[in-house]
Amino acid sequence: MHSKIENKPLILIVDDDEDARDILEQFLANNGYRTALAENGKEAIIEWERLAPDLILMDANMPVMDGMQACAEIHQRTKKKTDANPDGNCHGQC
Repeated sequence: MHSKIENKPLILIVDDDEDARDILEQFLANNGYRTALAENGKEAIIEWERLAPDLILMDANMPVMDGMQACAEIHQRTKKKTDANPDGNCHGQC
């Protein structure tokens, strides 16, 4: 049986500004969401693959990999997964 917290949407917060991450995390947690954190686009991709969040809130301007690059990479990886499964059945992989 799943706990109530596991049924709440998971939001990945991506920002190199620790204060911004903390504010968003606190606000979302206070409103019933689960959260995960990443400091840059590269970490965001890793966490997206690991956690499959329901939503990503991402800063555009970050070191290592900016938000635009990370979004493009996530989009490309999602497209590859769905192209590999044209019947729409990702078998738990997308």
